[in-house]
Amino acid sequence: MVRDLDIRILAGEEMRRATALKILCVLTFISTAIGAFLAQNEVISEFIWSTLVYSDHIMETGHLSGDGNNPGYIVILSIFRLILGVSPELVVVLPIGILIGPFIYYAVTRSLFGTKLVALACTFYILTHITETAWHSVFAYAWARPLYLLCLVILISGLASSQNRIDNRYLYLFGIMVAALPWLHYTPEAWLILFAGTVLIIGYLDGQPWTEYLALGFVIMMSAYIGSTRIIYDTFLPSLFAMVEQETHSNPVQIFIVQIMSMIVGETSAVSKYQVAAGSPIYSRVRLAINVLIAGVILLSAPFVIKRIIAGIRASKPSIELPTYVYVGLVSTLFFHALVYGIVFSLSTQPLIFLGPILGLLALDQITKRKKVFVGFLVFLIVLSAVSVILRLGQFDIYYRRYSLIEPGVRWFSVYAQHDPYQDISVMSSSHLFYYFNYIASPENFQSVSINADHYAALVGDNKSVSGSADYMVADMRSKEVVVQGEHLNIQYEPLNTHHAEIQANTELQKVYSDGMSDYYRIEENQTSK
Repeated sequence: MVRDLDIRILAGEEMRRATALKILCVLTFISTAIGAFLAQNEVISEFIWSTLVYSDHIMETGHLSGDGNNPGYIVILSIFRLILGVSPELVVVLPIGILIGPFIYYAVTRSLFGTKLVALACTFYILTHITETAWHSVFAYAWARPLYLLCLVILISGLASSQNRIDNRYLYLFGIMVAALPWLHYTPEAWLILFAGTVLIIGYLDGQPWTEYLALGFVIMMSAYIGSTRIIYDTFLPSLFAMVEQETHSNPVQIFIVQIMSMIVGETSAVSKYQVAAGSPIYSRVRLAINVLIAGVILLSAPFVIKRIIAGIRASKPSIELPTYVYVGLVSTLFFHALVYGIVFSLSTQPLIFLGPILGLLALDQITKRKKVFVGFLVFLIVLSAVSVILRLGQFDIYYRRYSLIEPGVRWFSVYAQHDPYQDISVMSSSHLFYYFNYIASPENFQSVSINADHYAALVGDNKSVSGSADYMVADMRSKEVVVQGEHLNIQYEPLNTHHAEIQANTELQKVYSDGMSDYYRIEENQTSK
C-alpha cells in the first residue's frame, strides 16, 4: 500500500484507538448537524429535480423509463421514496452523502497513509468540501464518489499485493464494483479509466509484471463505461460536434482565466458587459487559495516525478515505486478531466478539489520526507477549509434556489401558460431554474433557453431585441437572485433586479405573473418596431 510513503507524521505519538473513535464520533455529530442545517434550508444540487422525473416513472410503472444518465442512482432514489413513504421534496434533502462520504474518505486515507491523524485531517477537509458543493444529500455524488474511492484503493491494493501477479480476489471484487459505478455517475468511472490507463502505460515501459492483469481491468472498465454511459452519446459527442460547427462560441479557457484574475486582483475586464465573476470575492479567494496550495505542490513535484520515471524506464529492471504510480495516475486524471470538460462544457477541477489532500501528500512525498512539511501542509489546508466552509454556509440562505420559493411560479406556468398544446414553449431564465421546470412542469412540452450576453443586453434594453428568442422569461426582481447563471457553469451575469427599471420599460416584456419571488414575462414582438 501507499503507506510505504514513510510519511507517518508524529509516528511515535499516534493517538490511541479510543481517542480516534471519540474524534470520529465528534465528526459524526458535526456531519449530522451540518446536514440538518442544509436540509432545513433546502440546500441541494438542482440536478436532483431533473432526476425525480425518472424516479416518478419508476414509482408509477415499476420500471426504468430508459432515459437518464445515472439509472442506478435513480433506482436508489426511488427505493428511498418507497421505503420511507414521504414526499420526494423531503427525500431529496436527506443528509445521506455527508454521513457516507467522510467515513469512506477516512477509511481510504487511513489505508493509504497508515496514520490516523492524517486520515482525520483528510476527513475534515472532505467534510467541508461536501458541505460547499451540495452533494451532502442523496445526489449521485453521494453514492458514486465513495464507491470510486473504494475501487481506487482496491486497484492500488491489487498492484501492491504481489510482485508477480494481481490476486484474483481483487479482480473479482474490482470487476463487480466498476460494473456498478457508471450506473451511479459517469465521471468517477472515467477517473478510474484515466488512472489505470496512465499506470498501465508507465508500468509497461518500466517492465512491471502486473501490466497484463491491469490491462484486463482496464478492458473491463472501458467495456462497462462505454456500454452503460449514455451521456457520451447523448451529450458529450453532440456538444463537441455542435461546438465544431459553430463559427463563434464562448471560449471556456478565456472565461476561466478571467474569473481567476477577478478573484486575485478584484477587478478585471469582463468577457461581456454584464458578466460577473462567480461567487463572493472573499469566499472565491479562499477557495482559490486552497486550489493554489494543492496545485502548487503538484507543480513543484513535477521535475522530481519526471526524473524518477525516466530513470525507472531506463533501468534494466522495474524500479519505479508504487507511490509514484499512484501519484502520476491521479495527476493524469486531474489533467484530462479538466481538459475534456474545458473543451465541451466548462473548465472543471473536480478531481483536484475532491482528492486535494491525497494529491498534496503524494506530491510532497516526491519532494521531501520531512515531517514538518507534511504537518504544515495539512494545517494550512484545514485552516483554509474551515474558513471556506464558514463563508459558504453564510451564503446559502440568500441563494435563489429553494424549492419552496420557486415552486409556486413553476406550478402556475405548468397550468396557465398560454401556448399551443401541439407546439413546444420556450422559457428563458437563469440556467439553474430549468431543473425545477423539468420536475414540476414535466407534463408540458417546453424548451429551456439559457440567458447569454445578447439576451441579457436585450432584456435591459441595450439596443437589442429579445423577440423571437423565447416565449417566456423568468426573473427575480426582489434581490434574492445573486447572479444569473449563463449557458456554462463558469458564465454568470449581474442579477436582473439591478436593472429593474430597464426591464419594466422594455416593451417586448409583458408581466403575466408575480408571487413576491418570481416574475414571469411573456416575450412579445416590439410594437414600436412595426
